Amino acid sequence: MTDEKVPLKSYKPREVAERLGCTTDHVYLMIKYGNLEAFTVGGKRNIRVTDIALNDFIERMKVRNHEMKHG
Repeated sequence: MTDEKVPLKSYKPREVAERLGCTTDHVYLMIKYGNLEAFTVGGKRNIRVTDIALNDFIERMKVRNHEMKHG
């Protein structure tokens, strides 16, 4: 048995933007540059972000912010 996490939910970019307090355009840029993992459903314009990917991104940003503050 593996320790892989199984996504329970996926979010539209608009929902991710609301959760992160940024614009939808910013979410698309984070996806484009590989900072936020996403996948498509049924076509290029149906982008989704799993709860796991979103939570991992948030944790990485917390660590990054902590490191910047405490050098």
